[in-house]
Amino acid sequence: RGAALGSAPSHRSAEAMLGVARADPAPAAAVEAAAGARGHGEVELEVPSLLARHFELFRGAFDIEERTQAQVAGLSDAVLPAMLASSERYRPSAQSLLNNISRAERSEWLTCLVHLYEVIHGFSDAALFDAVLLMDRFGAATRGGPMPRARMFRSQLAAICLALKMGAPTQAPLPALLRTIVRTLSRGQVEFGEVLDAEVSMLPPLGFCVATPSPYDFLGALSTRLAAHAFSRPIALAHFLVQLSLCKPELCYSYSHAVLAGAALALALAAEGAPEACFGILLEDLRVFSVTAGGRLWLCCTDLHL
Repeated sequence: RGAALGSAPSHRSAEAMLGVARADPAPAAAVEAAAGARGHGEVELEVPSLLARHFELFRGAFDIEERTQAQVAGLSDAVLPAMLASSERYRPSAQSLLNNISRAERSEWLTCLVHLYEVIHGFSDAALFDAVLLMDRFGAATRGGPMPRARMFRSQLAAICLALKMGAPTQAPLPALLRTIVRTLSRGQVEFGEVLDAEVSMLPPLGFCVATPSPYDFLGALSTRLAAHAFSRPIALAHFLVQLSLCKPELCYSYSHAVLAGAALALALAAEGAPEACFGILLEDLRVFSVTAGGRLWLCCTDLHL
């Protein structure tokens, strides 16, 4: 909605974004992997990064939400690379996904989610991205060929419920919201207990990890300093581009989600004629996730543009 109206999307707070990375069942391994990814002979990232220094500026602010941003200033340089490592560990294969869920069925599912996004108050941008990623991971991990339609539908309902339970912000009481969503989408044909059973059956294929960073989280982090410079229109356009990428799994899952979000921002900045300094901010902040992430940025820009 924010992208369509030309306003800046509502991002998760910095605390929530870092919480996504901590949800990995093996956080120590993720941090270690991220630390290794930042070496390999590349130019060392300035520490603390400019993004961490930006968070530090909010220390002592009057607004409590701004003070919350400052609390992660000392953590961001370590946790954001771990966030990327967690995302990469669980990034699904587009081919495996399409082997089990047809392109037409997945498109129908996305249309259903967009409809839900428009009519259910409390179903946020973050929930939409999390639900899509959960279902795509489950579809890619499922064995035995195409998924029966009844099982798929219950799994889709379960993915929505899991996404909301695992931290996607809502503006409505969660139990009532979940029951409303199940009743609305199933038109009363699926019992809520059946959806709970479907949630449990999804856990083993998902590796019991149901909270992994989505492109929305990376876009929020990469937009932080640009938003402070009042570049709301490019951020809104980038949000729209990342939403569109969900329609094509080969694009969405061929690149790390940090690179995908960075490419969307780069294209949006170019479309809006943003100053060259904005591209510098984007590249600097992308390097906080990985010093090698920028290497595929322009290739991703080309694919996303096409």
